[in-house]
Amino acid sequence: KVLGDVDGVVHLAAYIDVGESMVQPWKYIYNNVLGTASILDLCREVGINRFIFISSASVYGDPEYLPIDEEHPLKPLSPYGYSKVLGEYIGKMYSEVYGMDVIILRLFNVYGFGQSSEYAGVIAKFIDRVLDGLPPVIYGDGLQTRDFIYVYDVCEAISLALRYRGGYEIFNIASGRDVSIRDLAYLIINLSGRDLKPIYMEAREGDIRHSVADISRARERLGFTAKTDLEDGIKSMLSQYMG
Repeated sequence: KVLGDVDGVVHLAAYIDVGESMVQPWKYIYNNVLGTASILDLCREVGINRFIFISSASVYGDPEYLPIDEEHPLKPLSPYGYSKVLGEYIGKMYSEVYGMDVIILRLFNVYGFGQSSEYAGVIAKFIDRVLDGLPPVIYGDGLQTRDFIYVYDVCEAISLALRYRGGYEIFNIASGRDVSIRDLAYLIINLSGRDLKPIYMEAREGDIRHSVADISRARERLGFTAKTDLEDGIKSMLSQYMG
């Protein structure tokens, strides 16, 4: 009844902590994989034919080449990453067997104001510590790279995906630009005006070394390009955190 007038479903619900997934894999299988299958089957039952699955760059693992395109082999390093791979395959089954339009959006590192403290990304965690007068904590040597995308740009990508017609499709959603975690930490410190230096901890199991997306498919087929520069996005977050 609730889904009676729904044209499409955007499925974002998932556990997302890579470290937690290493010690509680069943939690991620049960929630992320079986939960996705349950929602897809409910859509099938009530006749909803558009399903947007929010996946992750973690499906790629340590890349064999850069930038990473959608044809890159899937080699996740954690149960969280595997849970996203399995969700994608389940979506493909519902598309091919039942004719549903299933769009997979592989998000890279999303940031923005309002992330929960439990599952916040590295930018939010760095900002929290810096504004408290504490140095940002870097796991590893800080030379690892990530491709960050602002949450408003992700919302635009989802909106475009809801209007896309194409059966089963996969798109990388990212900025297409990489930055090292060390440079990110100093950018946040400098923009905040604090006099701090990062501290370094042992690298975490399951973390990938380098990541940057090839976003040409999303640009050509969805008409998507990230509009928010990393520095501008961080400035916006800082202004919101500081009131």
